[in-house]
Formats: sequence, C-alpha cells, structure tokens
Amino acid sequence: MPCASYVDPRLAAVYDHLNPPGKEDGFYAALAGAPPSIILDMGCGTGRFACQLAKLEHRVTGADPAGAMLGIARGREGGERVTWVETDAAGLHLATRFDLIIMTGHAFQTLLSDTEIHAALQAFAGHLGPCGKLAFETRNPLARMGDLDTGFVARNRQTA
Repeated sequence: MPCASYVDPRLAAVYDHLNPPGKEDGFYAALAGAPPSIILDMGCGTGRFACQLAKLEHRVTGADPAGAMLGIARGREGGERVTWVETDAAGLHLATRFDLIIMTGHAFQTLLSDTEIHAALQAFAGHLGPCGKLAFETRNPLARMGDLDTGFVARNRQTA
C-alpha cells in the first residue's frame, strides 16, 4: 500500500517541487548505457526520470503503486514514450525482461519488512535479462547530517 502522500492527487501534484532532480540522475543514466536499453523504473513516481530516459531513446517502463503519481507521469512531456504500470514491486508480473531495473529517490525504503524486500528482489530477479542489473539507493540511518562529508563516506567505503 503506497504512502498517503503519494495517493492523494493534491500531494502528488507538489511532489516534483519538493524533490527536484539531483546528481544521482547522472549515475542512473550512465548505468543505462547507450540506447536502446530496456529499463524498468520501479517506484517511478511522477515519471520525471522515466521520461528523461525515454527521451534518450531507451525503452522504458515506469511502475508505481500510486495511481495519483502515475496520473501526473502519463501527462508529463514525453510520457507517451513510456509504458506505465500501476503495481508495487512484489506484484510485478510483466512479460518484459529488462537490461536495467532502477529504484531512484530512495524508493527501496518503502519496502518495510524482510518479507517485502524478499518478494521485491524475487520479482526483480524474474524480470532481469541475462546481463541485467538492479540499482537502487537508500539512506544510511546511522549517518548524522554533520557526518555527511567526504571523510565519512570514504571511511564507510573502506569498512564496508
């Protein structure tokens, strides 16, 4: 069940203003490689990044459990280039096999239990092509805002 903030059309309408594009877009675009890759943007929200990838000539499917967010995505410039699917990660049942499955904007954090995480990862495994990749981001709950400097990141990479 998606968060109420994403289901309410009034709140979905302000999502992009509260979550502007970030430098992570470049990271995910680079993972997509040269077009045309077949990409699933799981938890695509309002479709901003899915449409950006489609404009680069990738074949993109945007999936999200919140109909209000997908309503905005479908009406976005370039939205006609994307296949939109209303589903959560565990309920993903498509015939397509993807070169890349992404979960941007900390969408992975909406998976709140080990059961949900397992179901999502199992669904993703069944949707990846032979050389497919899964990429997602998540916040480090142990990090304090004052620690978010290069030294902190470097120390954690060395100990991970």
